[in-house]
Amino acid sequence: MFKGHGNFKRAFTLYELMIAIALFALVAGVVLTFVSFMGRNVENSDYSVVRNSETLDIREELDFWFSAFDKQDYTFSTDGTAVVSATHTDGTVYSVTLVTSVVDGNVVPQLRFGYPESIYHGETVGQFNYVYVDCTTVSEIDIVAYPDNVANVSGSVRFEINCPVSQLQFLCLIVFK
Repeated sequence: MFKGHGNFKRAFTLYELMIAIALFALVAGVVLTFVSFMGRNVENSDYSVVRNSETLDIREELDFWFSAFDKQDYTFSTDGTAVVSATHTDGTVYSVTLVTSVVDGNVVPQLRFGYPESIYHGETVGQFNYVYVDCTTVSEIDIVAYPDNVANVSGSVRFEINCPVSQLQFLCLIVFK
């Protein structure tokens, strides 16, 4: 008869150790992939938040700018070096232009909105007031007359601008980086 008291020590076999190491490597690979994916997702999310915030700021300022110049004595132009300009009957031109500025030591692309000094909006420089809106995610912005130039649209339409006094409509096209 076999007389054993069951008093022997049990250890892992080589096969069990190999399987445990393989399972550990598999779980570590899944965890690293997940962490990497979430990191990219956070970067995309941060970019998306900045892009949406800048688009909202651009829209608000363009709405204000067009409402300030939607009067009988101004004409709008989307030709030339400015994104859009409003010319008074006396020849004074107020424009929205894409400029670069240095903010905290960094070069930042911005939209500069020009207003007459009589409109107390922005910072005063000479006889003009200027408002600057950051455009770090924007590579191109166009304002086109609607429906006249719709065939020339080369970006995605972000919003439209209605001018009730002059009975004009414009589309704002923004191409992001």
